[in-house]
Amino acid sequence: MARSIEAPPKRALCPARAAGETSVLLRWSELDGAELLHGDFHNHAFLPHWHDAYMLSISAHGHQRLRLGGTEHIVSPGVLTSLHPGELHDGEAADPATGWHFRALYLSENLVRSSLSEDDAPAFEVSPVDSSPLGNTFLRLHTALQHAATRLERDSLLTHYLPQFFQRDYSFTNRSVSRSDTSGVERVRDFLHAAWHNPVPLEDLAQIAGISRFHLLRTFRRQYGLPPHAYQMQLRVRHAKEMLFAGMPLREVALDAGFYDQAHLTNTLRRYTGATPGRLLLS
Repeated sequence: MARSIEAPPKRALCPARAAGETSVLLRWSELDGAELLHGDFHNHAFLPHWHDAYMLSISAHGHQRLRLGGTEHIVSPGVLTSLHPGELHDGEAADPATGWHFRALYLSENLVRSSLSEDDAPAFEVSPVDSSPLGNTFLRLHTALQHAATRLERDSLLTHYLPQFFQRDYSFTNRSVSRSDTSGVERVRDFLHAAWHNPVPLEDLAQIAGISRFHLLRTFRRQYGLPPHAYQMQLRVRHAKEMLFAGMPLREVALDAGFYDQAHLTNTLRRYTGATPGRLLLS
């Protein structure tokens, strides 16, 4: 069913990827909850975003500029970065001339748990980890998964390698964050998840939260790391990606996901995921 579409922004769309930049986002139909990104970037910059999954990533060549938790990191090649679901971050090449050869895996909690022993819970250190052996191990896993020919091979690779990343001495499974009463912005978040495809005035969200628009913007961003409009766009990208992986035509996805045309969807998807619709591959 067609969704409501918002008017196009007055600012120009971001330019197409520069010559020499390539990327692919791979998903396996039988391996629920796993995606692999392989990107060679120079000028591409990810917008601030989060994932529903654990993320393991590395630069095989070139330094990455990573902003995470209000701190900027310059991540050297071979240094592993690991993030829990919901960790807000962005990234780009520290030196566009050199580029940034980015490799990432996105893994659902269910998939991670199924690859660990029954008594283990996912636990790993958030932020870049400067460990050459661990980085080399991740590159071996990433390369092997990208070229694995069978489901059994992929299952075996994950079962063999994942415990090395998720059974370290750092546990963040019981992290607690002290926050003031945020029931109002939680209602706004729930509303955005339910109405992710629809145009929503800020005034309506303020009424849902029961606070002023100004207070809503400050509180929502403090709680979730993004203002409401950026949070909603992240939801649209997530749903659009699922539709594309399901085989829906690009034009229909753009319409149903609330984008005003295919170019808007293509550019936005690239900014958030690093890949254009034509480079989302289902194996």
